[in-house]
Amino acid sequence: MFHKISVKNLNIEAGLNKILVEPDLPFSKIAIDFLDELSISIFKNKKLKFHPELASYAFWSRKSNLLNLKKRVKSNELKIGKGFIFHLPPSNVPINCIYSFSLGLLFGNSNIIKVPSKDFIIVKLILIEIKKIMNAKKFRKIKVKNCFVRYDSQIKEITQKISEISNVRMIWGGNDKVQDIKKIQSNHSCIDIPFYDKYSFSVINMEVFKKLRDLEFKKLVDKFYSDAFFMDQNACGSPHLIFWIGTRNKKKINKFWNFLYEIIQKKYNYENISTIDKLVKYNEDLIDNKNIKNINNFGNILYVANLVRIPKDISKQRGRWGYFYQFNFNKLNKLKLFINNNTQTMSYFGFDRGILENFIKKNNLTGIDRIVPIGKAHDIDIIWDGYDLSNLLTRTIKIE
Repeated sequence: MFHKISVKNLNIEAGLNKILVEPDLPFSKIAIDFLDELSISIFKNKKLKFHPELASYAFWSRKSNLLNLKKRVKSNELKIGKGFIFHLPPSNVPINCIYSFSLGLLFGNSNIIKVPSKDFIIVKLILIEIKKIMNAKKFRKIKVKNCFVRYDSQIKEITQKISEISNVRMIWGGNDKVQDIKKIQSNHSCIDIPFYDKYSFSVINMEVFKKLRDLEFKKLVDKFYSDAFFMDQNACGSPHLIFWIGTRNKKKINKFWNFLYEIIQKKYNYENISTIDKLVKYNEDLIDNKNIKNINNFGNILYVANLVRIPKDISKQRGRWGYFYQFNFNKLNKLKLFINNNTQTMSYFGFDRGILENFIKKNNLTGIDRIVPIGKAHDIDIIWDGYDLSNLLTRTIKIE
């Protein structure tokens, strides 16, 4: 079966507008080889490999990692791709469209991917590589089954036309955007996988943290930098708040933020708008946020707000481009009062797996979809936001 996408005001960025819908088994050889080829091309291209988000994607999409993901999909069931997937990524995290496409491809589907309307340089660069690889004879099948498109999101007629032939819509973005798209009529058998705007934070065990040697300490702060600044704190997994768990050690905590400030100065290419945005946030918090004791300003590129209490809705303590909040609890269990279904990732340092599992089991939490070590906040996985994509992007066929 072919779906022809012929609509005014829609531009084809890569692939063809006549898309073959012919579901494959998950993790087919051609899908893995294609993504591995893309990984290799990124590492070879000097223009690409110095973009951290592209380098991270290239590391994720290499063959060895994809084969590890394949091992985690149940092999005792017959699964096949759902069919035709419509990807609607967020506008503020440009690399997301490539991850979303990759997941759809790996689980045996044909895909149409809406790239951000804004002309992000990293999207432009990676689409050039994707087109090159698609044009290779051995990847002809990938080219006829996948299409990257660009159009104005305000033209809802285009979204509806594609939705009407889709089996799945993967909808990423702010809550209003997700709700608006869900209202748009789709195929009667289409399922929506919504990835709403969520909140993430970090927890650090003070007893372990204060004993770190200098090299270990620097590695931890560098990993936190990667989690926070990799996507300018825009991604759902980006930390906004650090909970220091245990007896407070002000000297060690100050050392953490001072070293982070040094890393930012060396590594981070911040836009002028980020400085203005943080300054506005700084003044708003000083005037309106009654939960704040004071705010530490590190050269107008890093702000750390010290909280005197935690509001019930911690998602309002949200920063971008290097604006953080911090608070001290003597026990991890104190966090249970502030976790809800809007909480996505808890990145951690210094806690054993058993302690974290007990925290979830004993507290009957309505939120937290991911618990990962600091440094892995953006590691895309086949389980995301609590969804097992190996089930949602495939059909399981029962044979008796």
